[in-house]
Amino acid sequence: MRRARPRVGPLLAGWLLFVPVSGSPAPAARQLDAWLGAAVTGFDYEEFDPAGASLDREAGALPGLGVGLRLAHAALFAETTLDLTAGRVDYRATRVATRTDTLIADWDGIAGCLFAAGDAWSAGLYAGLGYRQWQRDIHSTPVAFGLDETYRWGYGILGLRAAHALGAGAQLQADLQLTHTVDPSITVRFKAGYDDTTLDLGTAGGARRFTHTHELGAGMALFVSPWFEYWQLGRSAAAVLTRNGVPAGTVYEPDSETRNLGISAGVRWRVF
Repeated sequence: MRRARPRVGPLLAGWLLFVPVSGSPAPAARQLDAWLGAAVTGFDYEEFDPAGASLDREAGALPGLGVGLRLAHAALFAETTLDLTAGRVDYRATRVATRTDTLIADWDGIAGCLFAAGDAWSAGLYAGLGYRQWQRDIHSTPVAFGLDETYRWGYGILGLRAAHALGAGAQLQADLQLTHTVDPSITVRFKAGYDDTTLDLGTAGGARRFTHTHELGAGMALFVSPWFEYWQLGRSAAAVLTRNGVPAGTVYEPDSETRNLGISAGVRWRVF
């Protein structure tokens, strides 16, 4: 971990959802839907030095699962989603090449309202909160000890959603979403005898994928959802590094960016 100054990145992302279903659009009465899906994430995480040069990078394909609920009544809706992503990715730094075991848990809840709707289209705004935890186990090598790190942060959400019915029971949906991290931190467990250290990270923003919403037919639908998400975390302040309680230097967590591209697919059904 090394010191780095903030970088500025894009704060918008979008995805399209194509849903092959049958039947007519869901009625305006109160309705609860549930969904279950699988995903593949093209994970891409990078840390930067004060000049903006890359310090290290992790990349690879990660499988995942997601579950969610949506409650809607007339123009109002609320949703909650839990996503789990796990696997192993490649780690590359200036003089180190190894592997990293990754486990990411992400929960969010949003509520919103449709502000416009027509026979074949609709649009709405929503806001919400989320929480993300990332377990990052960097393997040791013959030339460098590894690290076991846990990142945690809450985040606020503001989003815009639009959908268009394509006919024959299919719907195309696009979403844009802004996020802002709340109280991000990292706990570091060294594999070289140093004491555990917790660092408060700089607050930053990002954009991420969205909870699925789409037209249902006969109470069930299949969905396919390509998506992109972006996270940016600012560098931490200095912390004292200790060994058995004795100061042994200082440590920083650098600026970082996460740029993930993925695809989700699954089934959605009406509960009532």
